Amino acid sequence: MLLLAPSDAQAHAELALNYLVQKNFALASSHYRETLRLKPRISLDDHSYLWANNLAWILATNPDSRLRNGVEAVYWAKQACEADGYKHADLMNTLAAAYAESGDFNEAIKLSEKVIQLPGTQTKMVELVTGRLKLYKASKPFRE
Repeated sequence: MLLLAPSDAQAHAELALNYLVQKNFALASSHYRETLRLKPRISLDDHSYLWANNLAWILATNPDSRLRNGVEAVYWAKQACEADGYKHADLMNTLAAAYAESGDFNEAIKLSEKVIQLPGTQTKMVELVTGRLKLYKASKPFRE
């Protein structure tokens, strides 16, 4: 597909997701970056907020330090949360992990506490975030 249309953001996004599923995080992040370069306006309409969130998650939580970049993770996670209006726990959880990776544990803690209190947050998400909150309070980032 990319051979036919190398400037097709959706094709890069599909490749990124395939690599993500295969746990090839280096190629997934590379294709997410290219997707977002080709489609820099983040919105809910075209799923670009998910591309930004997925890239931020890799950059914030990957066990491989060569793939982590807290500052970039915060940038993309904020873009996703702003597009969504800070309404979804999953996106806010990614931003909290990004803050922790960047060393801003106070913001990671504040945002995690908001996620836990967010109306409609599922029990499983509350449990996950509660565990991560303990890490952030100990000034430790979360690793996938």
